[in-house]
Amino acid sequence: MDRNNYAKIALSVVPRILSAMDRSEISDTFGCFDKPYWHYKISDFPSARCQEPILTLAILHENKFRNNIYFKNPMAKLWADAGLEFLSHIQNKDGSFNEWYPNERSFCATAFCTYSASETFRILGYRQTDYNSISNMLEKAGLWLGKNEENVSNQQAGAIAALYNIYKITGERKFKRYAEDKLTNIHKAQSKEGWLPEYGGADPSYLTVTIDFLGKYYKESNNNKTLEIVAPALKFLKYFLHTDGSIGGGYGSRNSEIKLPHGLEIFSKLNENARFLADGIHEKIMETIHPGIMDDRYAFIYHVSYLQAFLEHKKSTPQSKPSKSKPDRLFDESGLFVRNQEYNIVINLKKGGVYKLHGNDRTFNDYGIIIVSGDKLLTTNWNNSSKYRKKENEIIVTGAFKDINTGKVLSPEKNILFRFFLLTGGRIQTATSWLKEVLRNKLILEAKDSQILYKRHFLLEDKKIIVTDEVQIEDEIKIDGIYSPSYFSSFYSPTSAFFDKRSLKNRDSIDIKELRDGPIKREFVF
Repeated sequence: MDRNNYAKIALSVVPRILSAMDRSEISDTFGCFDKPYWHYKISDFPSARCQEPILTLAILHENKFRNNIYFKNPMAKLWADAGLEFLSHIQNKDGSFNEWYPNERSFCATAFCTYSASETFRILGYRQTDYNSISNMLEKAGLWLGKNEENVSNQQAGAIAALYNIYKITGERKFKRYAEDKLTNIHKAQSKEGWLPEYGGADPSYLTVTIDFLGKYYKESNNNKTLEIVAPALKFLKYFLHTDGSIGGGYGSRNSEIKLPHGLEIFSKLNENARFLADGIHEKIMETIHPGIMDDRYAFIYHVSYLQAFLEHKKSTPQSKPSKSKPDRLFDESGLFVRNQEYNIVINLKKGGVYKLHGNDRTFNDYGIIIVSGDKLLTTNWNNSSKYRKKENEIIVTGAFKDINTGKVLSPEKNILFRFFLLTGGRIQTATSWLKEVLRNKLILEAKDSQILYKRHFLLEDKKIIVTDEVQIEDEIKIDGIYSPSYFSSFYSPTSAFFDKRSLKNRDSIDIKELRDGPIKREFVF
């Protein structure tokens, strides 16, 4: 199977990247890709993650293929050099980098920026003696990553790939040990079902990110322990490749539908499930969410995996028979239930019964039920908030609506206070660590049980699904509205809400205004 679409997607993003870059050699911010910082001047610090496209420029400069106008172009090399240098200038003294705010010391930014910088360093063939400032930056970042941990699997995987690259550059074995220690930690955290935790649950979309960076690590290290982690992860993931080529959605722990293909292409040479996934994703890649249609921040970050996947596939691709998933599968620990009949449905039984349904060339995403009560926003869509009973073709999901953060935008007053703290107490790492934990709890993890109860009943037949919703609301509780939105994210998830042209199709409507008065039934026939 041809993989040219990967290259098309990646190349479509490059002009946007270069338009965002300060390409003026006389500028103090030469090499900066954060345009709101250097050009619009509406941001007071540059986000380090905006620098990750330096790797794209390095890859394009060194690899000849159709429509690559950047191959051996001296300007592409100059801009990659400048991007590396700028990244070194914005590194914190302790070796970390910032993503969302000053003095953040982001594990995420440090892991992924360091991978991009180290891989760029290796691809362009720098010697330490030629680029002392860059090699020093990498060593400082590696030391910081080695001493710090993050319980988000994809970020740990990014750190592993970065640390091993630093080992290859410097020859310092401590960086190899750091990478191996984090690999052990990932293995310990892995569910018996194969998934790796993302904010306390399984997210098939982000699992592709974790596999991607574990693949990059394995390609360089040949550490077979990686395969012990990846093999069950791939076996789990294959159940969540939908018939329309998408992976993930509102049923995942992070509501994400991103997908990275490079790791799948790497492991496809060894694992039939990886081959199945890589082929399935690419078959309909132009019809699903990809970096070419993402906003700049995430297009700049994720498109490089598509470029790497294209080049990886060109080298060699063994022929293997795709492995098909079984008709039904319940993953009890994650709460995910999958059925493949005339239709494909995935239900998160621990997340209020939210589901994603494919059939008759249509996709339906259910994001649960939302109730507006005064200034409160209540939802059934919350991780690990519901219980379920399953008997043959019937499933009943029950729980209490969650009272969640309403997602109000940042006010000028709060922003001033926030910045004041960052520029004073934020200089101390323990203070920024405390702040990050507070923000994570407030925006992602925090929710309270309400007094409103719900029950969702599924009847799953061979060619028909009936979903029945009931709510129990006390008369004294004021209800301003009951909704079943076409899109909803119950918590802060930056890698969500990307445009999908499938959303232009008429969504099956549901009238839930009278849900308070009795059950609402929805029927799907295939």
